[in-house]
Amino acid sequence: MVTEIFANLLEILIFGTSLGLILSLISLGYSLLYGVGKVINLSHGMFYFLTGYLIFVFTNQFYLGLPLYVGVILSLIIITGIGALTYITLIKPFLEREIMILISTFALGYLIFNFVLLLENLLQKNIIPGLVYLPQFIPGEIAIPGSEALFTFYNLFVMLMAFALITLVYLFIRYSRYGKAIRAVSQDQDAAKLMGINLNGVLLFTTILSVFLAGVAAFLYVPLEPMHMGSGWDILLLSMSVVILGGMGSILGTVLGAFVLSFSVKFCAYFINPLVGFPLDSIFHLIIIILMLMIRPRGILGKKEKV
Repeated sequence: MVTEIFANLLEILIFGTSLGLILSLISLGYSLLYGVGKVINLSHGMFYFLTGYLIFVFTNQFYLGLPLYVGVILSLIIITGIGALTYITLIKPFLEREIMILISTFALGYLIFNFVLLLENLLQKNIIPGLVYLPQFIPGEIAIPGSEALFTFYNLFVMLMAFALITLVYLFIRYSRYGKAIRAVSQDQDAAKLMGINLNGVLLFTTILSVFLAGVAAFLYVPLEPMHMGSGWDILLLSMSVVILGGMGSILGTVLGAFVLSFSVKFCAYFINPLVGFPLDSIFHLIIIILMLMIRPRGILGKKEKV
């Protein structure tokens, strides 16, 4: 019994860390975009979903069969281009009307979802209907003591890559000249414009960065967690949960929220699900959102909004 509990705790630590880093990567751009322009992008999860699907179509032998690196580069170029167009056509015209941004970005997410459905119906090649998967291109695995689970070398690669990207984004925002411009816009848009900072340029860059990070997260994580047709909406809800928990617009809060959520979900899956006989971990993040909004609406490290 003790050995089993220890093995479960070790799995929670390992796979919770992996999930926490990926959730940080996915949610970082979402949080940055809100922090800079008070923009809530309801199509964010669909950018993750579309990137994973494009890489699948480009690289799978039953579709185009391109080399993996070609498929990844093409997918990221396409997705960042769509991100730029999203800002120009759906966000920029409605910066003073937040409800219109919510409606238009939700419509875009629904459009992407239906585009993939239509494409799948036309191609009719998906060998596992409704499931998108990518290979783990780094072989090798390590047995977890006292457990049947395996920790793969690819999982280690994902953790290192996600950590490196999160660190680079933090250092860029904290110390680079353009990062300081982003922080200035997030603190006071009017003062930033008076200082000569191009507000639209900063918001465009932040939108592209947000989409790019979601795309990279898809490339890294889909080999570990295959996507289904509802994955885009699941990712959106997880991103919202993370930033609400950690604090909208806070980089450190987003990372902290991602790890609190990932370890909570894994703990729920290993210890609470068997007790209640129900997969509570699938909705656990929604419970956390509700509790956080009731107790501390601005999140763990979020700043109090000015009235």
